[in-house]
Amino acid sequence: MKAVVTTEKRKYTYSMERDIFNILTLILAGLCVFAGIIYYAVLKCRSGVIFVNLLVCFILCIVVHILNLKMYNRRLLAITIVMYIELVLMPVFMIFGVQMGSSTPIWFAGSIIGIILLLDFKDVWWVFLIVLYWNTYLYFRNYIWNGFESVISDRFAYFFGYAFSFASIAFALSFVLRRIEKNINKVEAEIDKSREIEKNAGLAKARFLANMSHEIRTPMNSIIGLTELALREDMEDGIRNEVNIIKRAAYDLLEIIDDVLMYSKLDSGKVKLVNVDFCFDDILRQVLDSVSASTKGKDLKVRVKIDHNIPKVLHGDDIRIKQIFMRLVYISLFLTQNGRLMINIECQRSEDEGTAHFDCAVLDTGCGLSEYDLDAVYEAYNTYDSRQNSNLKGISLKLIICKKILELMGGTMDVRSIEGVGLESSFSFECG
Repeated sequence: MKAVVTTEKRKYTYSMERDIFNILTLILAGLCVFAGIIYYAVLKCRSGVIFVNLLVCFILCIVVHILNLKMYNRRLLAITIVMYIELVLMPVFMIFGVQMGSSTPIWFAGSIIGIILLLDFKDVWWVFLIVLYWNTYLYFRNYIWNGFESVISDRFAYFFGYAFSFASIAFALSFVLRRIEKNINKVEAEIDKSREIEKNAGLAKARFLANMSHEIRTPMNSIIGLTELALREDMEDGIRNEVNIIKRAAYDLLEIIDDVLMYSKLDSGKVKLVNVDFCFDDILRQVLDSVSASTKGKDLKVRVKIDHNIPKVLHGDDIRIKQIFMRLVYISLFLTQNGRLMINIECQRSEDEGTAHFDCAVLDTGCGLSEYDLDAVYEAYNTYDSRQNSNLKGISLKLIICKKILELMGGTMDVRSIEGVGLESSFSFECG
């Protein structure tokens, strides 16, 4: 199990398996020390073999713990320490620790739990089979074939082994769970912190863009006003055309500012739907007036196909619906110098739910977009590339805004295009 938190400059990674391994190696090292004390002070055992193996196990646990902290191969470390404990240390207890003979099954039960906790799942089965075979062979060889004595009647040894084994396991598991909980809480705190940073950054960006748009809009309005005054004067045709270019460029810049500001608000979640009663005919009339003004001087035919099943009064955010139509129509007009522009509107009413489902499409017979441009259109503002077509980036921003508004309304949008044939922007939404 891994949890990863990524911010612009920092990345936090938490591995539960590695953390459990760190804890268990420290616990095993502590158990080696504790077992040595018990063997020497309580059980009066003076076997040098046992103490040497406990010392080796202690050193091995510390070395493995340090290597694991340095991100060494955890799987290899786990197999190494498990093999030593199961194939060397536990058989030494069985052969030389006569006083523990009666509680040997309890110790092996604890060691099996250790195998499960330390090893990856794919290594548990084959390690378990090796350990089972090896220890069964040693038990039969020493206690059955060679007649080693087993003090099954020693109740103190049995009780001590039983209590010590299960107390150690309970302590280890509780410690592991507590440490896991602590680390999960730490990761969750980092996630909350990164979300707060991201939220504040989004709000700061929105405020900056709002202020910048206001600062830019003021001089641009002055430029537009001055150009309109200049156009009222008598001037040569060439100069008049240049002044008209200045005026159109100023309006285009204002439109870009509006789009950037709208995108910023949508991206930061500041746009809220305002549902009111409205008439769909009013929206369509405003859209067609805009189309009529934009098609002057173009050999462009406009056809509107509207469903007569649309209710006279609808309930929804009429401003956002109009913004969607305006932007999609603008894209088609931008790509089409001559030919046809079609607006299709279909409506399905649901009397039971009291809703009206709209399926709309804006189609044109313009130059369209290539397959490459169509794939890149939604990424044009996510990954900036100075080599990208600036016209494509303007189209992309409007499409992204439409898509985000429709998502806010619970609708969908799909864009299809064939280069040289035309573009089709279809979308759907519901109104009350």
